[in-house]
Amino acid sequence: MEEIAVYPAFLPLPTYRGYGIIPTDLIQRTEMESGPARQRRRFTQAPTVFSVQWNFSASQFGIFEGWYRFKAREGASFFRIKLQSAL
Repeated sequence: MEEIAVYPAFLPLPTYRGYGIIPTDLIQRTEMESGPARQRRRFTQAPTVFSVQWNFSASQFGIFEGWYRFKAREGASFFRIKLQSAL
């Protein structure tokens, strides 16, 4: 089993500006020739997509690029990050 990458604690977290949450649609809808459309769950679990924005210095960005390329496998791997929250 592949190890989950962890975002480096010494790099800044994403800013609130540009922050968004896009839930994955779990419902499959099929239009019928007559009568109401049928709906069913496609998945029991699905990832949520987060849109974020970072502000890095040039050196921080270099470290982030290396981490993203080699640890997060250019986005192909899941990774853990503690996101800031207004709560």
